[in-house]
Amino acid sequence: MKLKKIYFYLLERHKKKIVFLILFFTLVSVFIQVKVGLIDYGYFFVIFLSCYACIYMWCNGIFAETLPITESSNNGEIIARWMMIFSNTFFHVYLLINPLLNK
Repeated sequence: MKLKKIYFYLLERHKKKIVFLILFFTLVSVFIQVKVGLIDYGYFFVIFLSCYACIYMWCNGIFAETLPITESSNNGEIIARWMMIFSNTFFHVYLLINPLLNK
Protein backbone atom coordinates (compact mmCIF):
# COMPACT_ATOMS: atom_id res chain seq x y z
CA MET A 1 0.00 0.00 0.00
CA LYS A 2 2.88 2.36 -0.69
CA LEU A 3 0.88 4.15 -3.38
CA LYS A 4 -1.80 5.03 -0.84
CA LYS A 5 0.79 6.39 1.60
CA ILE A 6 2.46 8.42 -1.17
CA TYR A 7 -0.87 9.87 -2.23
CA PHE A 8 -1.87 10.87 1.30
CA TYR A 9 1.58 12.33 1.92
CA LEU A 10 1.36 14.46 -1.23
CA LEU A 11 -2.20 15.49 -0.49
CA GLU A 12 -1.55 16.46 3.13
CA ARG A 13 1.88 18.07 2.82
CA HIS A 14 2.19 19.36 -0.74
CA LYS A 15 -1.36 20.08 -1.92
CA LYS A 16 -0.81 23.85 -2.19
CA LYS A 17 2.50 23.36 -4.02
CA ILE A 18 0.93 21.02 -6.57
CA VAL A 19 -1.95 23.43 -7.23
CA PHE A 20 0.50 26.35 -7.47
CA LEU A 21 2.72 24.50 -9.98
CA ILE A 22 -0.22 23.53 -12.17
CA LEU A 23 -1.55 27.10 -12.17
CA PHE A 24 1.91 28.62 -12.68
CA PHE A 25 2.80 26.47 -15.69
CA THR A 26 -0.67 27.00 -17.15
CA LEU A 27 -0.39 30.78 -16.86
CA VAL A 28 3.17 30.85 -18.25
CA SER A 29 2.17 28.69 -21.22
CA VAL A 30 -0.94 30.76 -21.95
CA PHE A 31 1.11 33.96 -21.69
CA ILE A 32 3.71 32.63 -24.15
CA GLN A 33 1.00 31.45 -26.54
CA VAL A 34 -0.76 34.84 -26.41
CA LYS A 35 2.54 36.68 -26.88
CA VAL A 36 3.43 34.58 -29.94
CA GLY A 37 -0.15 34.70 -31.25
CA LEU A 38 -0.86 30.98 -31.23
CA ILE A 39 -3.96 30.85 -29.05
CA ASP A 40 -7.60 31.49 -29.82
CA TYR A 41 -10.62 31.64 -27.53
CA GLY A 42 -11.61 28.01 -28.03
CA TYR A 43 -8.18 26.66 -27.18
CA PHE A 44 -7.97 28.98 -24.17
CA PHE A 45 -11.28 27.54 -22.93
CA VAL A 46 -9.99 23.97 -23.40
CA ILE A 47 -6.81 24.82 -21.45
CA PHE A 48 -8.90 26.34 -18.65
CA LEU A 49 -11.09 23.22 -18.43
CA SER A 50 -8.05 20.96 -18.51
CA CYS A 51 -6.42 22.98 -15.72
CA TYR A 52 -9.58 22.71 -13.63
CA ALA A 53 -9.84 18.96 -14.20
CA CYS A 54 -6.15 18.45 -13.41
CA ILE A 55 -6.37 20.33 -10.11
CA TYR A 56 -9.65 18.61 -9.28
CA MET A 57 -8.10 15.20 -9.92
CA TRP A 58 -5.03 15.88 -7.79
CA CYS A 59 -7.16 17.18 -4.92
CA ASN A 60 -9.09 13.89 -4.69
CA GLY A 61 -12.12 14.94 -6.65
CA ILE A 62 -14.75 12.36 -7.46
CA PHE A 63 -15.18 11.22 -11.05
CA ALA A 64 -17.47 8.51 -12.34
CA GLU A 65 -14.53 6.31 -13.33
CA THR A 66 -12.80 6.16 -9.96
CA LEU A 67 -13.69 6.85 -6.37
CA PRO A 68 -11.45 8.93 -4.11
CA ILE A 69 -8.68 7.14 -2.26
CA THR A 70 -9.65 6.44 1.34
CA GLU A 71 -8.13 4.31 4.08
CA SER A 72 -10.29 1.36 3.00
CA SER A 73 -9.35 1.51 -0.71
CA ASN A 74 -7.96 -1.65 -2.25
CA ASN A 75 -5.01 -1.93 -4.64
CA GLY A 76 -7.08 -1.85 -7.82
CA GLU A 77 -8.81 1.39 -6.85
CA ILE A 78 -5.51 3.02 -5.94
CA ILE A 79 -3.81 2.01 -9.19
CA ALA A 80 -6.82 3.22 -11.20
CA ARG A 81 -6.76 6.51 -9.32
CA TRP A 82 -3.03 7.05 -9.99
CA MET A 83 -3.54 6.20 -13.67
CA MET A 84 -6.31 8.82 -13.89
CA ILE A 85 -4.13 11.42 -12.13
CA PHE A 86 -1.12 10.86 -14.38
CA SER A 87 -3.09 10.61 -17.61
CA ASN A 88 -4.97 13.81 -16.81
CA THR A 89 -1.74 15.61 -15.88
CA PHE A 90 0.05 14.46 -19.05
CA PHE A 91 -2.94 15.50 -21.16
CA HIS A 92 -2.86 18.95 -19.55
CA VAL A 93 0.88 19.29 -20.22
CA TYR A 94 0.30 18.18 -23.82
CA LEU A 95 -2.35 20.88 -24.24
CA LEU A 96 0.09 23.47 -22.92
CA ILE A 97 3.01 22.61 -25.21
CA ASN A 98 1.21 21.40 -28.34
CA PRO A 99 0.77 24.83 -29.98
CA LEU A 100 4.40 25.68 -29.28
CA LEU A 101 5.60 22.44 -30.89
CA ASN A 102 3.40 22.81 -33.96
CA LYS A 103 4.61 26.31 -34.76
